[in-house]
Amino acid sequence: MTKPKALFLFALLIGGCLLLSGCIGTATPMGWSAPVMDDDVIYVGTTEGKVVSYTLFSEPRVAAEWWRFPPRGELGLGGGGGGGFLACMPTASAVMYSTPFVADGAVYIGAYDGRVYALNTSSRVAGYSFPQESEGEWVYPEEDSIGAIVGSPVVAEGILYIGSADGNLYAIDIVTSELAWDSPFATGGYIWATPLVHDGVVYIGSFDHKLYAIDAADGTLVWESPFQTDGAIAATPLFYNNTIYIGSFDRKFYAVDTSTGKAKEGFIPFPAGNWFWGRAVAYDDTIIVGCVDGRVYALDAETGERKWSFPELDEGAVGPIRGDPALAGEVVIFGADDGRVYALDAASGHLIWDYPHGEDRFGPIRASLYAGDGEVYVHDTRNHYIYALGAEHGNVLWSVSTAE
Repeated sequence: MTKPKALFLFALLIGGCLLLSGCIGTATPMGWSAPVMDDDVIYVGTTEGKVVSYTLFSEPRVAAEWWRFPPRGELGLGGGGGGGFLACMPTASAVMYSTPFVADGAVYIGAYDGRVYALNTSSRVAGYSFPQESEGEWVYPEEDSIGAIVGSPVVAEGILYIGSADGNLYAIDIVTSELAWDSPFATGGYIWATPLVHDGVVYIGSFDHKLYAIDAADGTLVWESPFQTDGAIAATPLFYNNTIYIGSFDRKFYAVDTSTGKAKEGFIPFPAGNWFWGRAVAYDDTIIVGCVDGRVYALDAETGERKWSFPELDEGAVGPIRGDPALAGEVVIFGADDGRVYALDAASGHLIWDYPHGEDRFGPIRASLYAGDGEVYVHDTRNHYIYALGAEHGNVLWSVSTAE
């Protein structure tokens, strides 16, 4: 079988899995945008293709909707038809997989319609027509679209970096909304991952099984050759101690020397029972990562040796884990497809709390979690709610609907 044909068949397999995992009984596609917070305002993309912001108040601790784009009553971004690679069937509105990136009063997000949006918070509060170019608002591209966007944007030094299902990594000047490089950086497969930008280098994985290191200024390769795995890469890399840590759909977790692009000496790739999809976190020379096999693994940062897992290997797994965990001090918190959120002692892996209790459940937690100021924010995309849980005890502090 030729390599292009094999890649195509693999993409169909992944797509089929996403159709099953991203849709529920009515065959409606569901996204998994994660909430983020900036200056006591929470931003999130909704399953209706909207970007919504909520202002947090202290006494009482509640969240109130500040603005939403497009406004209520209008179709979501890309509305008028799904039909894309992740969509289960044509729908009246779009979904949102991308997580907002907030910087200097602007909100940037990639939509599944294959366009990138820059929103000005003041203009959205006022309800002005979009885009208010004088206020820094824009859409890229202005006409047509690039491939579907599943990953999230990252802004560094005035440049927005984002990958697309067309296999390209784009660098967009946030002032001019024009390409910052001579051309997008092309990989050999879909890009569903969110890039990492560190010290002038953009790290991004692709469905072509490769991890790339790209000069953030001009879009040229930094490593002599990309780092090769045996499966598609959809995770965001973690930079820790001059090493990139990342998992692959080949069911292995890797450590890469950033100076050479080669496997980190002494680190043995860790084999798990299924794909690695989410980003890892680092705690005290330990790398902690969730896996679609329904377990969280803590690995020695130097050797890759397993320190602990939750649940332990002789215990039944929880639901598949796709999103990034949140690290709140000495506690690592993650959500799973079984509809629960789990908080573990980062040093030992011991369970501190889980929520909901008993037979109660959220919908499948596929969005990454966000930790801030003693709270952990959870996006329940099936029930269209954001929940704030206390990081110490897991109690519900407040909740707010994302639905129209």
